[in-house]
Amino acid sequence: MLLVTGKRDGFRVRAYEYYERMYDLLVPAGMAKLFAADHEGAMISGALVFRLGEVAVYVYGASGNEHRNLMPNHLMQWSMMQWAREQGCTVYDFRGVTREVEGETEGIRR
Repeated sequence: MLLVTGKRDGFRVRAYEYYERMYDLLVPAGMAKLFAADHEGAMISGALVFRLGEVAVYVYGASGNEHRNLMPNHLMQWSMMQWAREQGCTVYDFRGVTREVEGETEGIRR
């Protein structure tokens, strides 16, 4: 699903092992949680949110091209915000993704 999202939205996707290692280190330590949305038994969206003290940060998310009309990310974001609050977080950072255009970062002034 990350490959589909990366191709559709124009950003690089890291190797699977990167995400696997991050999950293995952070989720058991209570510093991250993986969320997923499914429709009729098929996963259609997923995201990883980090918890750093009182701040929750939406870091990685992906969605398939099928069932986009259901807008699963909206409910998933709400679920992540509820989880963050249950963890004692007072800030939820949606964190934007900046696209690179011909080696330059779009939208950032230097």
